[in-house]
Amino acid sequence: MGGRFVAALIALAVLESTVLAQPDPESGGESPATAATAPSDASAAAPDPTTQAVEADPKLAKKLVVAAGQMVAKGDAAVRKKQAEEAKAQYENAVTAYQKALELGAEVAVRIPLAELLDKLGKYDEATRQYQRVVAPAASARPADVKRAAAKLDEELAKVGLLTMNVKPAGATITMGGNSLGTAPLTEPLVLMPGTYSVTFNADGYQPKDVEMVIEAGGELEKAVSLEAISVTVAKPTRPAAGEPIAVELPQGSSRVPLYVGGALAVGFTVAAVTTGLLAVGQHTTFGDVGATSQEQADAKVRGERLSKICDATIAGAVVAGAFTTIWYLAKYRHGGAARASERTNDSRAPVMSKLDVAPWVQSNGSGVSLLGAF
Repeated sequence: MGGRFVAALIALAVLESTVLAQPDPESGGESPATAATAPSDASAAAPDPTTQAVEADPKLAKKLVVAAGQMVAKGDAAVRKKQAEEAKAQYENAVTAYQKALELGAEVAVRIPLAELLDKLGKYDEATRQYQRVVAPAASARPADVKRAAAKLDEELAKVGLLTMNVKPAGATITMGGNSLGTAPLTEPLVLMPGTYSVTFNADGYQPKDVEMVIEAGGELEKAVSLEAISVTVAKPTRPAAGEPIAVELPQGSSRVPLYVGGALAVGFTVAAVTTGLLAVGQHTTFGDVGATSQEQADAKVRGERLSKICDATIAGAVVAGAFTTIWYLAKYRHGGAARASERTNDSRAPVMSKLDVAPWVQSNGSGVSLLGAF
């Protein structure tokens, strides 16, 4: 019966906070929670991510605190009975009740049992932050509560580590495990569970940087992080000094290799044609010799016909090779040379040579013919 009452009480508190957070159509869309006075400890040193701006309801907050205490008692009983899962469920429900009570304006001292409960759940970093909010001067807690929270805080700090980061440039975003921690500089040290963390730093105009942080229990780590600016290199064109000649790379002409190959083939085919032609003529002489036997004449005829065909083929090869060589010379090699000469002629920095005009004419005299010229 008591458990159902507590659950209904938490559900009612959640429902009330949800309704209070809805916009008020008569006030231009502003919710009553926006205009309400913040809880007395809302100005503590570090912001509390578990609290929201809702209208204070001290009576409902007290009921939730009582309900949370009952859940803690049930959780302790489950621990004694070695019912770990039941104990954990009761403790987590109690944490929810305490947090909702703080949202509704419960006094700052409620953070002390909340921190003790978080410690039982092994959430030492969250427990530490709750104790820090009690001892903060802005919380205006009672001296007895401050003393109690300070003693507990010393015990809790031995279970966690503190991380202070000096980041340059200012305004760089800091993320850890995909969660944003804010922008540099961070006003308060981070309270973290012992372990290894990867922290990412980003800033416009700077190279992103990942830094690994090792947090030890009871330790305080100070880390200086400087991001490197992204360098922008602008290439400036270089100009030659006054009077310095400009090296102009002229296009290369066509290769001479085809000329050499074509010429060699033409000469080779020509030599072969002459040789085979002479041999064919010799065979024709044997064929026409009346003193030769019929067998010798027949052999001479066969060899002569074969040599004649070879001679014809080599003559054709010589013609083709010669034609190829001539065409390549006129169309490729000579044209490339003319292009190079044109480039040199069009170069504005090329020295201007004086022109020499020669007008040859022949004059006869008593001793013979002389060639004269005029400049």
